[in-house]
Amino acid sequence: VESWGGGGGGSELVSRTQVMEGLSGLGLSGMSSTKFLRCAAGDRWYSMQVQANELRADGKADEALALENCLQVTLSDIRKVLQPGSEYHSLVQLDIRQAELK
Repeated sequence: VESWGGGGGGSELVSRTQVMEGLSGLGLSGMSSTKFLRCAAGDRWYSMQVQANELRADGKADEALALENCLQVTLSDIRKVLQPGSEYHSLVQLDIRQAELK
């Protein structure tokens, strides 16, 4: 978490790019990092995805990517996701169970 900023009360903003880079450094990429960010951003993630999908449907892929890159979360959001029993941990456990069934 220190590479994402630190100190304060957790209201510091962290960009999508910073989160993805931090997760990549921890060995998480692809769907795992997307799930993490989705859990951290909550409803903002879904709203942004709807808007980005509409832009892509209109042939504006560059604008959609720019919109996605504008997404920010707070350190407090990140800390909540890291807590045991969070939605993210539940999704990871589901992925593990599904992989074991294969």
